[in-house]
Amino acid sequence: MERTNNLGRDLEWFKEQGYDIPEQLAHCEIYSKYFKDIVENDPPAFISDFYNIYFAHRASGRKIGTMVSERILDNKELEFYK
Repeated sequence: MERTNNLGRDLEWFKEQGYDIPEQLAHCEIYSKYFKDIVENDPPAFISDFYNIYFAHRASGRKIGTMVSERILDNKELEFYK
């Protein structure tokens, strides 16, 4: 959630490059609302999920983002990975 604005800027950049950006699907909204509900009503459950997903994927996600940038985006550093 903390990188939502950065992701939005990256999507806008891709749109400027001529790529079509699909609209958000209903199941994505349901998933987002599910997490908001957990944050408000069961913080320990959210923290458990947060540690498992966020920290596990943060380091590898940055590496993947760097590799994508180097190999197919002419070294464009995406906001999402900053």
